[in-house]
Amino acid sequence: PFIERFRKLPGANIQFRFDYTATTPENLYEPDKILHDLKEIAEYTGLDGCRMRCGFHFDYKGMELTYHKTLPYSTIVETDPADGVTYDILYDILIKQTGEIHSDWTGVVMDVPAYEKVVFEPYDLKWLIGCGLWAMSPEADVVELARRYCYVCIWGAPAVLGLYGFTGWFIGMQNTRIPMMVSLTQNVVNIIASLLLVFVGGMTVEGVALGTVIAQWWGFLMACLFYRICYRRLSKYDYRRHLFAAEPLKQFFSLNKDIFLRTLCLVAVNLFFTAAGSRESTIVLAVNTLLMTLFTIFSYFMDGFAYAAEALSGKYYGARNMGAFREVVRRTMGFGAVVAVVFTLLYIVGGENFLSLLTSDKQVIAASGEYFWWAVLIPLSGMSAFVFDGIFVGITQSKSMLCSTAVASASFFGLFFGLHPFLGNHALWLAFILYLLLRGIVLFVIYRKKLR
Repeated sequence: PFIERFRKLPGANIQFRFDYTATTPENLYEPDKILHDLKEIAEYTGLDGCRMRCGFHFDYKGMELTYHKTLPYSTIVETDPADGVTYDILYDILIKQTGEIHSDWTGVVMDVPAYEKVVFEPYDLKWLIGCGLWAMSPEADVVELARRYCYVCIWGAPAVLGLYGFTGWFIGMQNTRIPMMVSLTQNVVNIIASLLLVFVGGMTVEGVALGTVIAQWWGFLMACLFYRICYRRLSKYDYRRHLFAAEPLKQFFSLNKDIFLRTLCLVAVNLFFTAAGSRESTIVLAVNTLLMTLFTIFSYFMDGFAYAAEALSGKYYGARNMGAFREVVRRTMGFGAVVAVVFTLLYIVGGENFLSLLTSDKQVIAASGEYFWWAVLIPLSGMSAFVFDGIFVGITQSKSMLCSTAVASASFFGLFFGLHPFLGNHALWLAFILYLLLRGIVLFVIYRKKLR
């Protein structure tokens, strides 16, 4: 009744506030009775916030409701790494006519030199992570874990970008062994570091994230070392005078424009897949994530064929040796088909036992049975997309790749929105399987018409 009274006012919205004196860093994002009651009567639409405050957003019959929780300044502290001294963060300040700067919470005169030492929350990073979480609309108890994971993982971004560059260059040099060794070592380091940090170091989600960051930098430094050892001879060439040559740069950015747009389509589908699962429920999100791990494992194996196809097809297509080029296509597709059949049989035979290796949560394993057979279809439906992606990258046919991905992505979204009211989460999986199939089918049609 209280909320209904305000619906008569055009543009009205209601804000609820938790007692800031009772808010702590531990309960800032924790569910409470107010949050529970709001979820009972209104639709939860998302969350924004940082370490000092958060806002849970709801829609009640078209009217916006917001539930705010804010920390008092004295509960947030930072330690100066130079001298080890800990300082309070002052959340709001008040400048009086005398020029004195006071805390707006307590009225106490602020220690300006101490305030200058405070390490502030990176707002732009918070905004980016917040947008990603908003797009996925997870439940409140998932948000804080994701946020803590992202704040650690972001420090591996430079290493990831650098390794992408090295991997592409090594493959272009017809050397797929180095990327393979780096990738294998990186995954082993990730597993070992994460296990040690969590089970020995007593860390939680930050330990898993830190293990990932350690592995990312390990892989990047390995790539740097391999480059120095295996390609030292190239240092005698002066590449700098060609670095900004107009024509090669034009070709480079033209190719990258198409690949960038294609990547946007891929990211949109993958992000939406996670978001759609999270909007169903936490258990469906966990099930989809678990079953998508089967796709990830299969993709690791298929990436090897894609890299080989990329290097060899580029070599023979560039030399105008079309006979050898077609042989590369036939063989990589043949090997890819064998791997797809093996993985399909492995998933069918392994079933629930295979999922038990990936998680110990019995509830998630039981719930995954309803959607398991969609995951079984992934190897056969996705094989041709992986192999043809490698071939078309190798011969720099980026527009064809963009075309296939755009068609498949549009079909994915159209099919999902058309069938979701009737099939629920099954519509998501059906759309994803057809999306994988269409990527391969469109590229096959282009290959038959233009390249064969």
